[in-house]
Amino acid sequence: MQPLRAWILRWLVPRELQADPATARQAVRTIVFALAMLLWWPIFTPVYIWLGSARAGAIITLGALSALAVIVCLGRIRSLVVAGNLTAAIVYLVLVGLASVAGGIEAAALWWLCAVPIIGLVLCGTRSGLSWAIVSALTILAFYTLHVLHVAVPHDIPADNVVLLDSLSMCGVVFCAFLLTLAFRQGEEAARQELERARDASEQANRAKSLLLANMSHEIRTPMNTVIGMTDLVLSTELSRDQREYLNIVQQSGESLLVLIDDILDFSLLEARRLTLYPQPFDMTSSICHALKALGARAQKQGLELVCRCDLAVPRVVIGDQGRLRQVLVNLIGNAIKFTPHGHVVLEVRCVECKPSGARVSFSVADTGIGIPPEKQEAIFRVFEQAEMSTKRRYGGAGLGLAISQELVQMMGGRIEVVSEVGRGSRFSFTVPLGIPGPDAEPPLVVRARPLAGHRALVVDDSAVSRDALADTLEQVGMVVARAPHGTRALELLHEAQAAAELFDVVITDAHMPMMDGFLLARRVRDDPRLPCRVIVMRAAGDVPRDEKYWEQAGVAAHLIKPVTPPELLDVLLNLLVVPTESTPRAAPQVRAPGHAEAAGGRRILLVDDSLMNQKLAATILGNGGYDVVIANDGREAVAAWQRQPVDLILMDIQMPEMDGFEATRLIREQERAAGGHVPIVALTAHALKGDRDQCLQAGMDGYIAKPLRARELLEAVASTLGADHHD
Repeated sequence: MQPLRAWILRWLVPRELQADPATARQAVRTIVFALAMLLWWPIFTPVYIWLGSARAGAIITLGALSALAVIVCLGRIRSLVVAGNLTAAIVYLVLVGLASVAGGIEAAALWWLCAVPIIGLVLCGTRSGLSWAIVSALTILAFYTLHVLHVAVPHDIPADNVVLLDSLSMCGVVFCAFLLTLAFRQGEEAARQELERARDASEQANRAKSLLLANMSHEIRTPMNTVIGMTDLVLSTELSRDQREYLNIVQQSGESLLVLIDDILDFSLLEARRLTLYPQPFDMTSSICHALKALGARAQKQGLELVCRCDLAVPRVVIGDQGRLRQVLVNLIGNAIKFTPHGHVVLEVRCVECKPSGARVSFSVADTGIGIPPEKQEAIFRVFEQAEMSTKRRYGGAGLGLAISQELVQMMGGRIEVVSEVGRGSRFSFTVPLGIPGPDAEPPLVVRARPLAGHRALVVDDSAVSRDALADTLEQVGMVVARAPHGTRALELLHEAQAAAELFDVVITDAHMPMMDGFLLARRVRDDPRLPCRVIVMRAAGDVPRDEKYWEQAGVAAHLIKPVTPPELLDVLLNLLVVPTESTPRAAPQVRAPGHAEAAGGRRILLVDDSLMNQKLAATILGNGGYDVVIANDGREAVAAWQRQPVDLILMDIQMPEMDGFEATRLIREQERAAGGHVPIVALTAHALKGDRDQCLQAGMDGYIAKPLRARELLEAVASTLGADHHD
């Protein structure tokens, strides 16, 4: 059948009908039926003449000639509907003609009428098939009526030959059914092959697109690494106000470009169904803190309160994809900040269900922004969509963030929901299941902060949302909390408590408030001997940093940077109010700022990168951190440098000429297996696809740092790797 199909397509089907595969298959079926009718003439015409019916033979001959008209019609007018219905009409007229000369209702030709609606259905669709079914049924009913009324219908076939004719007719029906089935099967096989070819082409295109995007990401990230990194270094020097403002604009633009690149990469992976999750144990409270801190400066710049409300019973260490969960939170919070001109943005984390096997944790981000119309609340989760066309011009964005976030949350086992009212804000929420490592996991914050139960605290903040969030955190651990909207009211409460002999242990106040700010309040408390409480001042993230002497002179026992998260607040309170013991958790030590050479201890780092700009950037950051840096331009030089002198750590770029980072790492690991020893190797690359990390680890590397390089992140990663190696 396949050679016949190829012959039909080559000689009988017009070229313009072959452009669409479905149309080509339909045309082939039409030609097959027409050719089948041509077979009637040599097969059945001699039979009817032999049986004594010349009129039946003539009808068969006319039908065969009409089949040629179908083929000519298809080639001339190029209409499948006309050709298909003409084919069904010819079959119908031939069968009715045979019945008219072969006894009417007793004619075997009427058995064939069931094929007419099938032909109409196959060649022209459901409507034509139904129409021909009605016509065929009415025709049979008409012949039956003539039979009931005893109207004589000519019967050219002798009675002795009727059984033979019936048998031949049945063979014809079987032959027709065989042709129908064969045509269908061939059409299905052709469709399957075309579908497989289309699928293979699509997969190949997706692979090419992913490779293109990965290479594009690498090529863009390499210069962006230098731009952002060097901007960070310049911002750490003495600058004029205008210079600092210009460089901040450069830095923010670079960060925005990187976010767009990451969104495009994630969208490509989602489209190709190649985006996967990598669950592993991580500190969820720490991850949430980092997400909020990263967005604090943006919120402060817009004059917004960024607040975190956290259920302290949420497990601190969970099993999940930390990077993807943080990506969703950053996207939702970032959108809330972008679309909120004034007011606040609140992140709320609650434990819906907690079992030894796992927990269901709910996240919600609420804002007081512009809101979303009801008819747009589903559209915003589609790619390249935003709530209003005007917002694309006013607020910017590619419209990918929510679509990617929705896909990621669904992969985690949840779904993002939105409740919004125009002009009054929005709330995005989702609940996802997270695993719990086991009974030895670090306890939740509510357990760690039990020693604070019973202590008295006064929370002072002019923002009701921020004030209530802080008070709620303290009340969850059993502290007695009072609230004040400004410094004047706080002093009144302090003196009332002193008169009632119920002194406060600590005052937690905002730095900037009307009537009396936090600094003046702290000095008033310090200068009043009747108020022996300690003061914590929260300063805005955008404030100019002040040295420790300033805080001491203001009477501040400790200071925090907004947005204040429950872990850091409770850690500070534990250090201030609870006598440290071996069983009392201490606050994490403050991270030392980059630039202290004694922290590095003069350790030697081998930096491998083929870009001179990246070499200078990384070498400057590491040098400021107190490390000795040895530079290699490619993998071959790296192996030679490692053989010449011992190093404590190798920062290895991946894509390099001569010898790439993977091959260099494998050579080093092979020589180590023979001679002993182990030097930590950390990938330092602009590749940003999720699978790149696993590829680096499989090649024998110990870690992975994605460009662009940030000074603090690079130094922390280096210190962490060297510390872990030293400990081992």
